[in-house]
Amino acid sequence: MCSAECMNDTNSPSPVIQNCLKSCAQNTERADSALQTELNSFQKRFERCAMDCNDSAQDLLAGSQHSPGLQAEVQTFAMGCVSKCVDTHVDLLQKIESRVSKQLKSLSE
Repeated sequence: MCSAECMNDTNSPSPVIQNCLKSCAQNTERADSALQTELNSFQKRFERCAMDCNDSAQDLLAGSQHSPGLQAEVQTFAMGCVSKCVDTHVDLLQKIESRVSKQLKSLSE
């Protein structure tokens, strides 16, 4: 939309149009950067949560006999723990969407 508006005034000299297009591209790059930053942070937070679950599961196995019953119990624990991570992080998506929307609105002003 921004780039199309740059082309609306057919009487504008080429350097003015080029500057307008460059400005539009910078806004797109800023928006992309903001989104990537949020998504990277979200992914890292989820990975840390899942790794914590893995560490806790490993702690349950440490120094004990690895019977099939214990392994099944630890696997059930780990799956439940990761499931909680998913639930927690799905709840964060709305907050992330709100932050990204605010950032995008500030770029368009």
